[in-house]
Amino acid sequence: MLDIYLLVGQRIRSERKDRKLTLEELASLAGMNTSFLHHIETGKKKLSLAMLQNVAHALRLPISRLLERSESKQPEDLYVDRLSALVRRADSEKRETIIRVVRELTRGPRSR
Repeated sequence: MLDIYLLVGQRIRSERKDRKLTLEELASLAGMNTSFLHHIETGKKKLSLAMLQNVAHALRLPISRLLERSESKQPEDLYVDRLSALVRRADSEKRETIIRVVRELTRGPRSR
């Protein structure tokens, strides 16, 4: 069985990297020391629920997302995760553009 703290740390690191945030940037956003965040990501230190909430808020994620087991994901979920990360980083105007583009790309063949 995987250590829950290691699992959460790996998820935090993965989500941080998806957002192209440095350790320093995420630590600052979450209100914690960079070294401590590094130890959390590597499973060497345990974080409290309050710290988990701060990290989730800094990553703009629900806490539950950081507690998921990544190995249980279906391949198509990885695409959804990547797209979600892009949408979260975009401003509202770009989000609308992303939605229009995805809607157009997923529309079935048009009859002529």
